[in-house]
Amino acid sequence: ITNLMEFVLGSAPMVASQSKLPTLKSVSGQWLFEYDRNRASLPPATTQVVQYSSDMKNWTDILVTANNSGAVTVTLGSVSDHVAVVIPSINPQTFVRLKVAE
Repeated sequence: ITNLMEFVLGSAPMVASQSKLPTLKSVSGQWLFEYDRNRASLPPATTQVVQYSSDMKNWTDILVTANNSGAVTVTLGSVSDHVAVVIPSINPQTFVRLKVAE
């Protein structure tokens, strides 16, 4: 993954590990996309957007802000925050990704 994504996820660029990658699971007919975010990466340092799609061509954006907002729940921590994004179950074949920009 990119250095910017490593920064947001709080992982070490020189250590191969999947433990910090976001997870996706089905909960009560909806998708739950979760990750831990380095507090130093809060907006305006980065822009974080969770995107979902049923065809990988047309994506719907959910902006991840510093605090709870709409489908986004942020549990504050001292070094990292836990971010949980609820995605409507649009299709059993749902694709989700995290996009990060400076």
